[in-house]
Amino acid sequence: SPTFIYRWWDAVQLSAALSLYQHGLPMVVDALLGGIRKGEPMDMAQAMRCPLPDHIRRLTAEAQARLLLAQAAPHALLDPASLFAFRGGFAHVPLDWSFSNLAPGEGRRVRVGFLSFNFSPARNLNGLVAGVLPRIADARFESICMALYGHHRSDTEHERRDAEAHCTSFVDLGAGGKTDAEVARDVNDMQPHVVVDLIGLIHNHRHSVLLLRPAPLQVVMVYAATTGGPGIDLLLADRTATPPELADLYTERLLFLPGSHFVNNQAGLLPLDLLPASRAEFGLPEGVPLVAAMNAFFKICPEVFQAWMEVLRRVPSAILLLAKYQYFEAAAANLAKAAAMLDVEPSRVVTLNKTASLVDHVRRAGLADLFLDTRTYNAHTLAVDVLWAGVPLVTLPGTALAQRVSASLLVASGLGDTVARSLHDYADIAAALARPARGGSARGASGA
Repeated sequence: SPTFIYRWWDAVQLSAALSLYQHGLPMVVDALLGGIRKGEPMDMAQAMRCPLPDHIRRLTAEAQARLLLAQAAPHALLDPASLFAFRGGFAHVPLDWSFSNLAPGEGRRVRVGFLSFNFSPARNLNGLVAGVLPRIADARFESICMALYGHHRSDTEHERRDAEAHCTSFVDLGAGGKTDAEVARDVNDMQPHVVVDLIGLIHNHRHSVLLLRPAPLQVVMVYAATTGGPGIDLLLADRTATPPELADLYTERLLFLPGSHFVNNQAGLLPLDLLPASRAEFGLPEGVPLVAAMNAFFKICPEVFQAWMEVLRRVPSAILLLAKYQYFEAAAANLAKAAAMLDVEPSRVVTLNKTASLVDHVRRAGLADLFLDTRTYNAHTLAVDVLWAGVPLVTLPGTALAQRVSASLLVASGLGDTVARSLHDYADIAAALARPARGGSARGASGA
């Protein structure tokens, strides 16, 4: 069954069973296409993680949007079919809900609502908006934090107070187990000019709220794929992450920001006087190049792993550093076998424990001589951490947004020389950066 195939493929990716990719991936594509034809619910998290052809990923998002819209139809004021007018994308028709303040005028502020599961600055993508809120806290904007607690870990009282300090108002929309239609009405009652969605179609999403069109302009931010339907008008991006020639991969209109669209809040999370780390402190070997590739195991594909092993063969003293994630024992065993098959001693592939804090995570990351990105799904927040630590990052962008975030960050930082154009180029750049200097490490014995 498709459900079995999806779960099996999850296990394949999470355990880095690279030998199963060649036969397993076509099975996943067939299951997704079969599910689309039958009108079954789609798993966009699966579609984002899986190295799918681009048109399959968009078809999956569109199929999910159609199902959600059909479920929301009893609460809609327009025929859902009227929202789906294809011409390279969706026609975005807001529902005819009453607004007394649709457009800001003289002396009135633009009211922007941020819809998220939580607003903790230390918690992954949703918390990145913590770096945005203080920057729009001026006379032109009124910001509303709209929390949908109950589906992911909620903010602590302290975290909520921090968010409240940088917004005009903070509302818990998830209180009382409200339906999507009730939440949409609550959002509409606040009469925002713009709603910025920080959720997308991740697990346990509430995207039907946006399909009911509670605001005249609805924007998605940071989510790394198309939402597939008329719930979103604009996707905030940049010309590196979403080149204009790839606009057909998205149902949303693309709004290009200067620099990188991938906001971060490291300046607010890390002390200015970050203590330098030593390899001895974290149990890392001295005098050898440390090549970090600490993305989650599901992001590792056979082609990129082969390129990593090519780097280790060219730099015989180098050690590859991975991080422990779910199923790390199975993943470590599978990657050790894969390394041996590619003529690399498995002991040179080391899996590190997670650090106790974000500060220690960044300090330890700074000891690496080089970070090798994954292609199926880039590092994203981890890429920000690595660059913040001053470590060179090599990436090979694909075509999907999730595959181009690291390139976006590098180009915006003036570091585009480490954006590879091919797997061969990727290995060449990485090997050149990993070769040891006189002290034995590519960046010196201390990793500085």
